Amino acid sequence: MTRTFLCVAALALGACGDDDYDLYEHEPDSFQTVTVWVDPHPEVSPELARQACEAWRPEGVLCELADAPTEGLARIHVYEGPCEKNEDGSYTLGWARQGGDITLMIECLHRFGGMPIDEDLLSPVIAHEIGHELGIWMHVPPEDGVALMNPKIHDGLYGITLLDHEAYLMRDEDAAILRLASDGCTLTAR
Repeated sequence: MTRTFLCVAALALGACGDDDYDLYEHEPDSFQTVTVWVDPHPEVSPELARQACEAWRPEGVLCELADAPTEGLARIHVYEGPCEKNEDGSYTLGWARQGGDITLMIECLHRFGGMPIDEDLLSPVIAHEIGHELGIWMHVPPEDGVALMNPKIHDGLYGITLLDHEAYLMRDEDAAILRLASDGCTLTAR
């Protein structure tokens, strides 16, 4: 399993893509409901997880809380083990596995988000991992611009960007290369 480092870094939005395109201008024509279940934990509220999932609303994703793990399409688990440094010096804040399971590394989230964990860190981590569960298994490379689906988290980014929209549209296709015609930005598999 590849573990990626999600660090807090402030970057400017709009690095790539059509600046006139507004993901939030109109409601989608249709919606799908994603149910989210959260392991009981004092620092990961189910409502925060539902709101984080709503970052994908511009793509027609509505999020509801599940009453039991068997009812959740996305199941958020909490790992309270030690926060260990990866070989490359990074730390993993969370990861997703195909099939709906998301794991949050609580001690690593404490390391970068304080105690209790700052919602400004926790919310985008959950939204990013839910993006994987929606079918976006390839990260958007940072050199292409700021995106929720970058392998690193961006301070102040709470919703999806045009790059996330493009990745969502091609989630069922071969995600080896994505070219945005307007600015020539490319999403490449790593």
